Amino acid sequence: MTRLLAQLAVLFSLCLATGGARADDADALFSRASDAYRRGDFEEAANLFAQAQAIAPSANKRFNEAQSRRRAGQSARAADGYRDALSLGLEGANRDVAERKLAELKDDVGRVRIEAPSGTQIEVAHIRGKAPIRRHVEAGAHEVTLTFANGETTTRIITVEAGQVTRLDISLVPQPARPGPAASLGPQSITGIALMSLGGASGIVAGALGARFLVVLDDYEATDFVDTSLENEALALRTATNVMAVGGAVLGMAGLVVFLTAPGESADVSLRLTPQGARLRARF
Repeated sequence: MTRLLAQLAVLFSLCLATGGARADDADALFSRASDAYRRGDFEEAANLFAQAQAIAPSANKRFNEAQSRRRAGQSARAADGYRDALSLGLEGANRDVAERKLAELKDDVGRVRIEAPSGTQIEVAHIRGKAPIRRHVEAGAHEVTLTFANGETTTRIITVEAGQVTRLDISLVPQPARPGPAASLGPQSITGIALMSLGGASGIVAGALGARFLVVLDDYEATDFVDTSLENEALALRTATNVMAVGGAVLGMAGLVVFLTAPGESADVSLRLTPQGARLRARF
């Protein structure tokens, strides 16, 4: 029992020593901040007061930081400081000053209230923190970046009016987009594509045969139309060219109709041969 009491006494002494050291650090930072304020380095003073506040919080340190922020031109951060100091129980003349300065700053700043799921990291203007956020920002348009606990990030634009409260509520965490199933072609579509391909191939062959027909026809004319073998070849090539051309057109149109017709629907395709050529009609 005696040994336990001795250990507790040592731990208590260490806690007192640590607390005393931290208090000394806070006092040293407060002194440096006061010096910076007196020489007009208000931003440095504000940062030092903030460090002292982090070690040993008090309403007066927060008030002094707010005064420094205001003199440094950081209106929104000054407004936050005055409000925090009042919430911490600022008393006396400083309380009157804080209330008056906070009212004056309403002409330049507004308040934002940002709600988001727990664990969401929020960045807007000078503010970096976790939801919910209820702070002052300069009047104007601001980009709000929200990083959710699952790693997803989204941004919003808000417009803050001086003296007004702007609210942003992101209630749901966006889910990563999932790729949908790849579109697949059915048997009817594949058949249509195959027919159109055959029609195209037939057209190419018809072109080649037509070119050969013209060459043979030129040779036949060069014999004053007396070489019957060239005549027969030219007639055969002309017939083959016409057959391939008409066949290619039929296959191509039929393939297009099949491809565009929904499964289960019917299509009407007809081919009419005339002395002037071929007429193809399709209805679907």
